[in-house]
Amino acid sequence: MCVADGSDDARKSEILNSAEAVFAAGRAGVQILSKTQVAQAKRLLIAADVNAVPPSGIEGLEVNANGEELSGGALGVGALAIGGIKYQTEFGLFQKMTTAAKPVQYDFRDAFALARELHG
Repeated sequence: MCVADGSDDARKSEILNSAEAVFAAGRAGVQILSKTQVAQAKRLLIAADVNAVPPSGIEGLEVNANGEELSGGALGVGALAIGGIKYQTEFGLFQKMTTAAKPVQYDFRDAFALARELHG
Protein backbone atom coordinates (compact mmCIF):
# COMPACT_ATOMS: atom_id res chain seq x y z
CA MET A 1 0.00 0.00 0.00
CA CYS A 2 1.22 3.46 -0.80
CA VAL A 3 0.11 6.80 0.51
CA ALA A 4 0.92 9.61 -1.87
CA ASP A 5 0.55 13.36 -2.28
CA GLY A 6 -2.51 13.95 -4.44
CA SER A 7 -2.84 17.63 -3.67
CA ASP A 8 -3.33 18.63 -7.32
CA ASP A 9 -4.55 17.03 -10.54
CA ALA A 10 -1.06 16.52 -11.98
CA ARG A 11 0.07 14.61 -8.89
CA LYS A 12 -3.11 12.53 -8.87
CA SER A 13 -2.60 11.58 -12.52
CA GLU A 14 1.03 10.66 -11.81
CA ILE A 15 -0.04 8.41 -8.93
CA LEU A 16 -2.75 6.78 -11.04
CA ASN A 17 -0.26 5.92 -13.80
CA SER A 18 1.21 3.19 -11.60
CA ALA A 19 -1.80 2.31 -9.41
CA GLU A 20 -3.75 -0.93 -9.62
CA ALA A 21 -6.18 0.06 -6.86
CA VAL A 22 -7.53 3.38 -5.59
CA PHE A 23 -9.41 3.98 -2.36
CA ALA A 24 -11.01 7.44 -2.22
CA ALA A 25 -11.75 8.53 1.32
CA GLY A 26 -12.05 12.29 1.13
CA ARG A 27 -14.23 14.87 2.79
CA ALA A 28 -17.98 14.55 2.12
CA GLY A 29 -19.03 16.27 -1.07
CA VAL A 30 -15.52 16.56 -2.53
CA GLN A 31 -14.68 14.95 -5.88
CA ILE A 32 -11.16 13.51 -5.65
CA LEU A 33 -10.77 11.90 -9.07
CA SER A 34 -12.33 12.82 -12.40
CA LYS A 35 -13.64 10.38 -15.03
CA THR A 36 -10.76 11.44 -17.26
CA GLN A 37 -8.14 10.62 -14.64
CA VAL A 38 -9.68 7.20 -14.03
CA ALA A 39 -9.98 6.47 -17.77
CA GLN A 40 -6.30 7.34 -18.33
CA ALA A 41 -5.11 5.05 -15.52
CA LYS A 42 -4.21 2.06 -17.68
CA ARG A 43 -3.06 -0.23 -14.84
CA LEU A 44 -6.07 0.51 -12.60
CA LEU A 45 -8.07 -2.61 -11.74
CA ILE A 46 -10.39 -1.35 -9.00
CA ALA A 47 -11.55 2.00 -7.63
CA ALA A 48 -13.44 2.26 -4.35
CA ASP A 49 -15.09 5.33 -2.87
CA VAL A 50 -16.49 5.65 0.67
CA ASN A 51 -18.12 9.03 0.06
CA ALA A 52 -21.92 8.69 -0.10
CA VAL A 53 -22.55 12.45 -0.23
CA PRO A 54 -22.83 13.93 -3.75
CA PRO A 55 -20.72 14.47 -5.66
CA SER A 56 -18.98 11.13 -5.33
CA GLY A 57 -15.27 11.11 -4.60
CA ILE A 58 -14.69 9.38 -7.93
CA GLU A 59 -16.65 10.99 -10.74
CA GLY A 60 -19.05 8.56 -12.40
CA LEU A 61 -18.93 6.00 -9.58
CA GLU A 62 -22.41 5.49 -8.18
CA VAL A 63 -22.84 4.98 -4.42
CA ASN A 64 -24.41 1.56 -4.96
CA ALA A 65 -21.85 0.34 -7.53
CA ASN A 66 -20.63 -3.15 -6.76
CA GLY A 67 -18.10 -4.11 -9.39
CA GLU A 68 -19.46 -2.00 -12.26
CA GLU A 69 -17.02 -1.14 -15.02
CA LEU A 70 -15.77 2.44 -15.10
CA SER A 71 -14.39 4.29 -18.11
CA GLY A 72 -10.97 2.82 -18.75
CA GLY A 73 -12.01 -0.67 -17.66
CA ALA A 74 -11.44 -0.56 -13.89
CA LEU A 75 -14.16 -1.94 -11.64
CA GLY A 76 -15.88 0.43 -9.23
CA VAL A 77 -17.18 -0.14 -5.71
CA GLY A 78 -19.33 2.58 -4.16
CA ALA A 79 -19.97 3.69 -0.60
CA LEU A 80 -23.19 1.74 -0.07
CA ALA A 81 -21.64 -1.53 -1.27
CA ILE A 82 -18.68 -0.96 1.06
CA GLY A 83 -20.99 0.06 3.89
CA GLY A 84 -23.11 -3.04 3.48
CA ILE A 85 -20.13 -5.35 3.87
CA LYS A 86 -18.86 -3.26 6.79
CA TYR A 87 -22.24 -3.38 8.54
CA GLN A 88 -22.66 -7.14 8.06
CA THR A 89 -19.14 -7.79 9.33
CA GLU A 90 -19.58 -5.58 12.40
CA PHE A 91 -22.96 -7.15 13.14
CA GLY A 92 -21.47 -10.65 12.82
CA LEU A 93 -18.64 -9.83 15.22
CA PHE A 94 -21.04 -8.26 17.75
CA GLN A 95 -23.26 -11.32 17.49
CA LYS A 96 -20.27 -13.58 18.22
CA MET A 97 -19.34 -11.40 21.22
CA THR A 98 -22.81 -11.43 22.74
CA THR A 99 -23.25 -15.18 22.36
CA ALA A 100 -19.77 -16.17 23.57
CA ALA A 101 -19.60 -18.08 26.83
CA LYS A 102 -16.44 -16.20 27.88
CA PRO A 103 -15.19 -12.69 27.06
CA VAL A 104 -13.61 -12.49 23.59
CA GLN A 105 -11.52 -9.96 21.68
CA TYR A 106 -11.48 -9.49 17.93
CA ASP A 107 -9.17 -7.47 15.72
CA PHE A 108 -8.93 -6.59 12.03
CA ARG A 109 -7.81 -10.11 11.13
CA ASP A 110 -11.00 -11.55 12.58
CA ALA A 111 -13.06 -8.91 10.78
CA PHE A 112 -11.32 -9.72 7.49
CA ALA A 113 -11.86 -13.47 7.95
CA LEU A 114 -15.57 -12.95 8.70
CA ALA A 115 -16.02 -10.57 5.75
CA ARG A 116 -14.48 -13.22 3.48
CA GLU A 117 -16.70 -15.90 5.01
CA LEU A 118 -19.79 -13.77 4.43
CA HIS A 119 -18.90 -12.48 0.95
CA GLY A 120 -16.38 -14.89 -0.51
